[in-house]
Amino acid sequence: MVSMKNPLAAILDSNRFTGLNYEDWLCNLNLVLASEKLLYTIEKSPPEETPADISPEELITLNQWRDEEVKARCYVMASMSNEMQRRFEKTKYASAILFHLKEWLLLCTRKPVVGVFPCAAAGFYASTGFDDVGAVTSFDLVNAVFCLLRRVTGCGFEEPV
Repeated sequence: MVSMKNPLAAILDSNRFTGLNYEDWLCNLNLVLASEKLLYTIEKSPPEETPADISPEELITLNQWRDEEVKARCYVMASMSNEMQRRFEKTKYASAILFHLKEWLLLCTRKPVVGVFPCAAAGFYASTGFDDVGAVTSFDLVNAVFCLLRRVTGCGFEEPV
């Protein structure tokens, strides 16, 4: 993914998002997007349809926004592990991907119930199918989070294989 135009993109190659390194990955992503002047694209998605009463200047701006959003989404997707890419391949906008990741992070970092993993408090432990707490890995909990999010919100996450 290293771009000749943006050598900063190399930090995304060496620090791909795996599900467990969200804050570091987001910091690096923001650096790259800021250097490309694309940060605004992850804050809000462009409108799906072009308004009928749009001026020619506004149409140019809207089309530029759409083009730059595609570029930002490509940066986001290319900086993720293959597993994470599969989970978000149907999510249309970079801002939607980051919104769902932030929601996932908030669910996983809630205060734990005494003696229970943080994600288990929201019912994630039960959905892993493990009887032994020691057998549950962080990857299992991440998969359980995505499964539950899909069931509860229908937000486009795929069931893990």
